Amino acid sequence: MLPEDVLLTHTKVFNDPIHGHIEMHPLCVKIIDTPQFQRLRYLKQLGASYYVFPGASHNRFEHCLGYVDMLMSH
Repeated sequence: MLPEDVLLTHTKVFNDPIHGHIEMHPLCVKIIDTPQFQRLRYLKQLGASYYVFPGASHNRFEHCLGYVDMLMSH
């Protein structure tokens, strides 16, 4: 087990199909690792339109990662 201060010094990189590689701050990674945030993986971003357009399989988790990337870059 790593000490808490060591865990907060490492960033994590996510691969996003739209934004490419997203480097996250350690505090953001701690938030992403919570069960509440992980629940977003099962919520569809486009709702029922997934049934009409099967290629539109975006979920809220991916949307939030992209949003954080846009916030950090501006």
